[in-house]
Amino acid sequence: MVNGSLDEASDGQKLVSLLVGSQSWVHRRVDALRLGGDGTTRLHVSLDLTVPANLRLSRPGKRMAVPLALMEKVPLRHLDTEDWSGNSMSVLDSRLNSQYTLEFLKALAPEWVQEDRAWRAVQGVLSDLVKSERGLEARRVWMRLVALIERVQGRRGPLTENEFLQYSIFASIAYQMGQHFLFMVEISDERVETRTILKYSLDQEAPLTTRDPSKRVLFKVKVPDIGFAESQHIAVEVPDGVVLEKMTLEGTIFEGDVQDVWASDEPKRRLQGTAGHITIRPSSRFLKGELLVWVVPAKQGLYRFAKVSIVMVTIVVGATWWVRHDSAFLLGNVLIPSPAASILLLGPALLLSWFSRTTEHTLLAKVQGPLRLALLGTALALLVLAVLAAIPVSASVWNLGWVLATCIQGVAFLLLVYFVGDLGRRTIRSAKFFIKCLRTLSSWTRTIFSSGGELDGAHHEGE
Repeated sequence: MVNGSLDEASDGQKLVSLLVGSQSWVHRRVDALRLGGDGTTRLHVSLDLTVPANLRLSRPGKRMAVPLALMEKVPLRHLDTEDWSGNSMSVLDSRLNSQYTLEFLKALAPEWVQEDRAWRAVQGVLSDLVKSERGLEARRVWMRLVALIERVQGRRGPLTENEFLQYSIFASIAYQMGQHFLFMVEISDERVETRTILKYSLDQEAPLTTRDPSKRVLFKVKVPDIGFAESQHIAVEVPDGVVLEKMTLEGTIFEGDVQDVWASDEPKRRLQGTAGHITIRPSSRFLKGELLVWVVPAKQGLYRFAKVSIVMVTIVVGATWWVRHDSAFLLGNVLIPSPAASILLLGPALLLSWFSRTTEHTLLAKVQGPLRLALLGTALALLVLAVLAAIPVSASVWNLGWVLATCIQGVAFLLLVYFVGDLGRRTIRSAKFFIKCLRTLSSWTRTIFSSGGELDGAHHEGE
């Protein structure tokens, strides 16, 4: 971390130019989100930029500060930085970072607010906003700021269209600065007016996932400042065992609702790819994005193993209903219960339970959850059969055990069929198609009856 002081008179205005007009000097930003098989979720960011000489934020020792991103106010885990030569960069400490952010907001405030007698109070609220914790606390401080500025506006009178736009931009950025902080690094000022690539990476929380009535799993990732660079690239890599089916980028301006899908990527399913990529050129500086990613199980690995093993065990369980009534036909004079029979059944049960273990990454566990549940059911059915083959029990318990094993394996098989056949999605599509047909038929019926009424009216008028 780097500490020190800053030139309050000029650095605030420079930051306004750097952040509001960032697309003029940040040529490209690449956000690569990697969900590793070891359970980590890591974001790698690369920026291609050229710092203008007249906007250099000078630091002691022939250094300069460079703003790179807006980040949520949460502890940064395993943060790594890398400059153009592969060396680590110094990150500004929280005190100096807060000073830069405060001076930026003060310089960004509309002139009619700075000229009012309440300007000192506004500066105090801005300081509280910068120091506040994200969430409800930051929102409460921001609402105090809005109320204070509205009182200033009430004394001043109606705003022009340009003044209202300035106020909207200021209020939106102030809100973001309450929920986020300005991530800044320090590099040599010799790189001014020189094309430079800076990188950083850090661990992220595993994205929250949701499942629809199919084998697809959706997770969402927020992109808080997507208009920072002239060209924005977003890449996602999912762990082995799942396939990236589709990813889309939806965006908002300021704090508005979702307006449109900006870009999407649908890798070819037959390639079983684990990565997707989106490229856009932001039309506006003040944009927020949300990345939606759909993944499905990979055809190889556990998916194929589950299909083969569950079907085979289902056949074996079904065949045992015949064998248990006439075991001498196939097995000769073998006593049941038999320790040898139980060993033969415990082996596959242990193997299936091992394959159905929970994986490291939550996304992989979510996608393969139904398959693992079906495998656990199959392992349990084999375990019940092993117990029946090894332990002498009464006839009623013997029959109940066979029924229980059959029911468990039947449920596991049905779960496999539902999952592999994607019956949930097919059912929804069929229901939507049926409803559409009913609406079309109803529309045709109303049209026919209304046409018939018109013809009858015309006939009576002719008579």
